Amino acid sequence: MVVVSSPTAISSLLKDTSGAFEAITIDSAHILSGGNVGKDRIFYVYSTLMGRASRHVYRAMMPSNLLPISSRFTQDFLKELNRLDLSASHASLHEFVRRMMYNASSTAFFGPNFPLNTYDDFMIFDHGAPLLIRHLGIFAGSATAARDAMYKAWNQHMVGNWISEESGHLEGAVSMMTNLYRELNETDLTPEEISRLIGLLIWTIHSNVLVLATWVMCHLLTNKNTYTSVCQEIRAYVDQKFPYIEAIAEIDLKTLEGDNFPLLNSFIREVIRTKTSMGIHRLATRDAVIKGDNQKEILIRKGEMVFANIPGMHYSSRLHPEPDVFKADRFVEEKESYKSYTFGMGRHAVRVFVFCVHWKI
Repeated sequence: MVVVSSPTAISSLLKDTSGAFEAITIDSAHILSGGNVGKDRIFYVYSTLMGRASRHVYRAMMPSNLLPISSRFTQDFLKELNRLDLSASHASLHEFVRRMMYNASSTAFFGPNFPLNTYDDFMIFDHGAPLLIRHLGIFAGSATAARDAMYKAWNQHMVGNWISEESGHLEGAVSMMTNLYRELNETDLTPEEISRLIGLLIWTIHSNVLVLATWVMCHLLTNKNTYTSVCQEIRAYVDQKFPYIEAIAEIDLKTLEGDNFPLLNSFIREVIRTKTSMGIHRLATRDAVIKGDNQKEILIRKGEMVFANIPGMHYSSRLHPEPDVFKADRFVEEKESYKSYTFGMGRHAVRVFVFCVHWKI
C-alpha cells in the first residue's frame, strides 16, 4: 500500500483518466452489503456498481445538478421542523439532527411513501458498520440484523413503486434513483444483489451528511461566540432575501458559496477539515506515475493499492497554522489552497440545515 497525503499527489491520483487506477471498495462494500456473493463473482458485482450505476449518483450530486434534490430536501426538512415541539425542556441532539435529516433525505430521494420507520435500524447498522469493516462481525450481530431488515424494507419500497411503463421509473423518486435502479436492472445482477448494492449507496449518502450535520450542531452549541456570529450572518441575509422561509427551497446553491456568508462557509469547511475520517482507495492496473509536491514523481507499481490520506492532508501544518485547533473563522482569512474531497451533497445539505434551524429557533 502506498499512502499519499499532499494535495498535489491526491489531486494527481484522482484526476487520472488514463485507466491506470481503479476505485477499490470491493472488500468493504461486500462486507457492508451482506450479500451472498460467491468469491468468483465479487469483483464483477462491485465493478458493475462502480462502473455503471454510481455515475448517476456522482452526476446528480454535482452542485450544478443538485437543485432538484436540494429543493425537495429543504421542503421536507421544513415540514419536519414545523412538527417540532420547542416547548419541551430538552431534546436529544441525535433525534433533533439525525432523525429529521434522515426523514427529509429519504423522502427527497424516494418520495413521501418511503418507510421512515427504518430510521432506528439505520442508526443501529451505522453504529456497528466500523466493526463489520474490520471483520469483527461477531461483535455486531445487532448491526447485521438491522442492516438486513432495513435493506429489505428499502427494497420492498422500490419494487412496489416501480412503474414499468415505457422505460420505467420509480414513482415519487428523483431521477437519480430511477436511473440507478433501471441501470442495475439492465445487468445480469440478481434482484438480491441489486437490493444490497442500492442499499449500500443509500447508506453512504445518509451517513456522511448526518455525521457532518451533527458535528456542525455540536460546535455551534458549545461555542457561544461562533453561534451568535453565524446567526447574525444568516439573519442579515434571510431577513432581506427570504421573508417567507419556504422560498429557500428554490435557492441557487451557488448563492450559498458567495461572499454573503464568509463565517458560515468557513465554519462548515473547518468542520469538514477536522471531521473527515474517510480515505480514498485506488488500485493500480499497471505501472504508473503520479506527481507530488514540486513535481516529484511517485512510482506506483501494478497491483499496489494507493490510499489518499485525506485526514493527513487536512491536519498538515504545511497547509494550516495550528492544524489541531478548531477555528471557525479559519477560512475567512486563510484561503483554501487545496481541493477538499468530501462525498456527495454534504456541505450543501448542511448549509440548508443551518439556515432552516436558525429560522425555526
